[in-house]
Amino acid sequence: MTPDDLLSHYRSQAAAAAAIRENRQTVNNWFKAGKLPLEEQVKWEVESGGKLVTDLLRRNDPPGRFERVLIQTGGLRYRSGNHD
Repeated sequence: MTPDDLLSHYRSQAAAAAAIRENRQTVNNWFKAGKLPLEEQVKWEVESGGKLVTDLLRRNDPPGRFERVLIQTGGLRYRSGNHD
């Protein structure tokens, strides 16, 4: 998920920030950096019902990082396609 994906879905940084109850300035900083933290990507994926998709294949994340994020955020709470 990229900042552009968020703008396409939410139409503004403020709306994207509100969707996950995050500070607008923090979200603005992520937009300036051009990348979104994995934990927040998971939150946006859940909030959007899977319309936004977490970037699971980030090269710099240590093994097991995504699993820890799922535990910390309560996991993905939607079902789509053939995923169980």
